[in-house]
Amino acid sequence: MLFAKLSIAAFLLYLDFAPGYKIAMWITVAIVVVCNGAVALTSIFGSCNPISLHWNMNQPGQCWEPFVSKICTYVQSGKDVQSPAAYENIG
Repeated sequence: MLFAKLSIAAFLLYLDFAPGYKIAMWITVAIVVVCNGAVALTSIFGSCNPISLHWNMNQPGQCWEPFVSKICTYVQSGKDVQSPAAYENIG
C-alpha cells in the first residue's frame, strides 16, 4: 500500500500545479511515509524481542501489550482514510 500511494503522489507531483499544491502534496507524502513505513516496520520488527518470537512462542522473550498493536492499527487506518481525501481535495 505504501508504494501504491507514493506512486500516485509522485504522479500528482509531476503535474505542475500551484506551489501551494506541491507543499500540500509533500506534507501528504511525509504522512504516508511515516504512517505506512515507520509505524508498520516498528509494529512488525519492534513488537517482539526477539523477532522470531512472532512465529516461535516456545522461546524466551516478550512482546508488546495488545493495546500497542491496536494503536498502530488505528494510526494506519486514519492515514488510509486521510490520504485519498487529501489527494482529492488538494487540487
